[in-house]
Amino acid sequence: MDRIELTRLILVGTGAGYVLTTVGYAAYATVLRKQLMGLIANALLLLTFTLHTLFLMMRIQDYYTQERGFVTPAASLFEALSYASWMVALVYIVGEVVIKNRVFGAVVLFIPTILFNYGLLGYSAARLYSDLPVTPIDPMGIEPRPLMPALQSIWMTLHINTMMISYAALLSGGAIAFIYLINHLYATNRSPERILVRWVVIGYAIWYLLKVYFHFTLAGYDLSVRFKEAVSTPVLLGTELLITAGVALIVSVLVLLLVKVGRYIVGSISEETLDTLSYRFIAFGYPLLTLGIFLGAVWANESWGRFWGWDPKETWAFITWVFYTAYLHNRLVLGWKGMRSTLMALTGIVVVMITFVGVNYLTAWFQVEGLHNYMPGNV
Repeated sequence: MDRIELTRLILVGTGAGYVLTTVGYAAYATVLRKQLMGLIANALLLLTFTLHTLFLMMRIQDYYTQERGFVTPAASLFEALSYASWMVALVYIVGEVVIKNRVFGAVVLFIPTILFNYGLLGYSAARLYSDLPVTPIDPMGIEPRPLMPALQSIWMTLHINTMMISYAALLSGGAIAFIYLINHLYATNRSPERILVRWVVIGYAIWYLLKVYFHFTLAGYDLSVRFKEAVSTPVLLGTELLITAGVALIVSVLVLLLVKVGRYIVGSISEETLDTLSYRFIAFGYPLLTLGIFLGAVWANESWGRFWGWDPKETWAFITWVFYTAYLHNRLVLGWKGMRSTLMALTGIVVVMITFVGVNYLTAWFQVEGLHNYMPGNV
């Protein structure tokens, strides 16, 4: 077995491991609240985390051989998603030890499961159904790419690691806020299943209309790329509607599963505890976010000769910082706790994901030049 085949096997094992780990924690949080099930779920997590760490170490070794120096394995979109997944898993492992409670794993570990497998399968799937004329580079992300000079910097390593830890903490805080939301809706005799699925359907309906609008107005966005031959507009829009509806159905099912899992979790944890844990994760991530943005500015000055240039990624990083500044101000100064704080934490998930991944799509669709568009495989 050569190195590429071994790497591919490790990646597939890691992706499957995250899925099995999430299922194991979900089983522990719901129907099998036994110590043995908790130990099995934890063992799956540690095994998956070890496999993932092995891949990262191999990638670091590859970059060291290629670039003659240490490079954080987050130089492409796949690597960034992989590294963020690893960081979320690490933050959860430490959090589980500190909190001494495993029930949160069913929801928090859903994040690295989605991120890693999206990165793993995303490029391959892009060949079949992409909103952009994407030509995947090394779909499985097996081989490291040659790096541009800007990525060969110690400031890049410091910036990316700090930002990844902050993202992991902020997303974990949002995941716990999701559990609080479920608890609150049940406590007020409202159905979280109906409310959340309704919002999923509304969201994807709006998204479909936006995609149709983008198709006819943006040169960088073409729905017809999924077809090998020219098709009529009704067929194009009808196919897009079916695909969007299918994705909405899958997301709705996942939301329903998360709600069911969350319903079991809230039975043993008070709203006050959930609210406090969510806040503590975010309070931990905020100073790291601040430091990460500062380190990014230093890196930008070294690489491009200016600290700040309102690049799309920089702009959204600033928006993220302002958002979480407002979150902490509202909580500490205005006394926002409970549902208001929870809604901000949940909104923060969207803000972080736009900054982390969404900007790559937005810059491509709107054909905006940006210094952060260097990532191979960037869509």
